[in-house]
Amino acid sequence: MGNGWDPLNNQSEAMKLKESLNIGLREYEEELTAPRFASACYEDEDGYLHWFHEQNPNIDGQIEGVVRRVIVKAAADMGKKLTA
Repeated sequence: MGNGWDPLNNQSEAMKLKESLNIGLREYEEELTAPRFASACYEDEDGYLHWFHEQNPNIDGQIEGVVRRVIVKAAADMGKKLTA
């Protein structure tokens, strides 16, 4: 993760962040329309799940950018708790 690392705009970097921090995503199971929300979560040291949701403004099914945003939100919240 060197210079120019940008998980908000790079799908592979967002997935690396998700995997390295063990962030879960809501599964999309054969939905007939574009998902209305993207959701990500992580489990803290006490076993509590922290969920982050972002509305999908795209009606054509393009949700990758929204997924990247919830991954970054979850990662930022995890970092905030580590530095508190």
